[in-house]
Amino acid sequence: MPVGSSVQAVLGCVLVAVVLLAHGAHGQTAQGSWKTGRSTFYTDIDQGNCGFGVLSSTKFPYRYIAAANTAFYANSAACGQCFEVKCTGSAYLANACVNGSVVVEVTDQCPCDGNAQWCCGDAVHFDLSAGAFGKIAKTAAGVVTTQYRPVTCPVQGQLQVKIKDGSNPWWFALLATNVGGSGAVTKVEVRSSGTTGSWLEATRQDYNYWLATSGSGLQFPLGVRVWQGSVKNVMGTITSMSAGATFSLSANFA
Repeated sequence: MPVGSSVQAVLGCVLVAVVLLAHGAHGQTAQGSWKTGRSTFYTDIDQGNCGFGVLSSTKFPYRYIAAANTAFYANSAACGQCFEVKCTGSAYLANACVNGSVVVEVTDQCPCDGNAQWCCGDAVHFDLSAGAFGKIAKTAAGVVTTQYRPVTCPVQGQLQVKIKDGSNPWWFALLATNVGGSGAVTKVEVRSSGTTGSWLEATRQDYNYWLATSGSGLQFPLGVRVWQGSVKNVMGTITSMSAGATFSLSANFA
């Protein structure tokens, strides 16, 4: 092979390697560097603290989820965020790790109360669903050290909001679901129909719903604006306050 062709081939391989590293093992784009963590697993994963209810096995996160330790959960701020996790070892079982990694979504809290050994303190601990744990380690290990990094959430379709039961024009709560990008939601705002003034900022609750209160009452249809960070937002319209009603917004985060 000519020297020029050899150089081009090598550069091509390097470029492919860089792209694969940037996008991770599952095609998601890495949003940060690898950090050290720890993981256990549990089986009762539905109805987690983040309010996402019964988890589907046919769409992301495919029941591959994480319950974050109390400090990392940060009063529900971690809800919906996606992480790539890989095993690095175990003090309890030799050769515990399985090659590869798994992408999980935070859907629950691993509470300090009753789980002090693992879920108290600042050390990042993900209590994974059994299926997710099995992707990176032998379940016989029980607990493994890990590396984790934030990645984009591979969701399909538009960002959605779900209305909480008991909502009314004076006390209105909604949940952001199917969130793309990092999966994080940093702010939610609503605005009554027919108004062009300031948006009313909702307050995030520990159970991950966003609560907007209005002394004069909100007027429907209601404009909604969901933020990820301080620059990107997705807008939409809520036409009713029926409990459990779900509304698709105009787009999603990338």
